[in-house]
Amino acid sequence: MSDTDDTDSTAVDERALDDRAATPRPTRHAGRQLAAATALVRRITGVTTSQVPVPRRGAVRERIREMFAVLYAIGFTSGDPADDDTSLRSPRITARVGALLGLCVAICLATGMISHWIQHPPSWFWFPSDPPWLYRFSQGLHVITGTAAIPLLLVKLQLVYPRLFARPVIGSPLRAVERLSIAVLVSSMIFQLFTGLMNTAQFYPWKFFFTTTHYAMSFVVVAALMVHIAVKLPIIQAAFRSPLEATDAIDNEPLDRTAR
Repeated sequence: MSDTDDTDSTAVDERALDDRAATPRPTRHAGRQLAAATALVRRITGVTTSQVPVPRRGAVRERIREMFAVLYAIGFTSGDPADDDTSLRSPRITARVGALLGLCVAICLATGMISHWIQHPPSWFWFPSDPPWLYRFSQGLHVITGTAAIPLLLVKLQLVYPRLFARPVIGSPLRAVERLSIAVLVSSMIFQLFTGLMNTAQFYPWKFFFTTTHYAMSFVVVAALMVHIAVKLPIIQAAFRSPLEATDAIDNEPLDRTAR
């Protein structure tokens, strides 16, 4: 074989190596899963490719960088969730459903405290023993309002869930505190309603003492609810002053302006 043939063969091999290097490698299984998860987060939170570019290759490290960039955009950049201005999810309906839910929580708290004070009476507390059905009425009201709060909470979450993904998630310190109070409120209410429902069925799939934990968590619910109402009070007042059939817009999230 001549020197010319060897040169041509070497050149062909180098071109083949260059072509293989230029060809994008197929995305690995982990990369495909991460890409799917990132795309889902993008769709839910409204992060666009203008804010975070999608990597051309499917390398896992590129997808990890993209995921961190998306999380940063969610936490610290502004954006509007989809389907937030529909009439179904208007602040007017949300405020009224929230008022019914708050009424159920208030009745549950009052009747629950009565039950706790009867079982552990402080020196100043007195509960009449006549009529004898009064305590049964109080605890029946506790169970009824607690059960009614379950569908009300589900409806409230359905109405407001686009706002749960509104950006920025963190933003200003005031907004961060408000978002944290919502997380505590929702999680503690789900815990209270679930454990209370299981208690009525006398089914205890946990190891903690129900009465003590249920009593302590009620104060967490009330504290988070008070913070939530204090922050949302301007929106609640505007929603109740406006009839349900009104079409004028109500600012859902006044904290957005301070966070941007």
